[in-house]
Amino acid sequence: MQSWFSSECVLRVSPTEMPGGSLTLSEMYFASCAPEEQERYCSRCQKNTTQDSQTRMLTAPNVLVVQVRRVAGVRAPVAVEEQLDVPGLPTMDLIGVVYHNGVSLDRGHYTCLVRGPGGRFWFYDDRKPVVPMNKEVSHIKPLSLIHISEPTRLLSSSD
Repeated sequence: MQSWFSSECVLRVSPTEMPGGSLTLSEMYFASCAPEEQERYCSRCQKNTTQDSQTRMLTAPNVLVVQVRRVAGVRAPVAVEEQLDVPGLPTMDLIGVVYHNGVSLDRGHYTCLVRGPGGRFWFYDDRKPVVPMNKEVSHIKPLSLIHISEPTRLLSSSD
């Protein structure tokens, strides 16, 4: 058995088309934690062996950036949760979403949604004026999501 730790600052998840609707970020995280077989070199027996590998978060970061991996031409929807609940970690609140509209990451248009003072979301698009969002954030196709573990400190209107 071999264990190692990574201090990755970005959680990478892959949405898939599912019958019954969009996957949530929590569901994609749990899917990314599933054991998978990997070929690795064993220094003790000096040959490649098949090993089970599993990835998971052990501690909660103050800021969690989630990159939604996209397959070319496939845009599976993601049900964006305003509060991310993962067992064993504190609840994290959504403070930002980055969107990409285009056929590839180097071509297209980027926009974002940011939570401001009082918890209200604002939509930023360099082609239009900044506008407040009057509806719930859900079933959208994000590129990145940003969650924080202590939102009251960041979102208070007195700062």
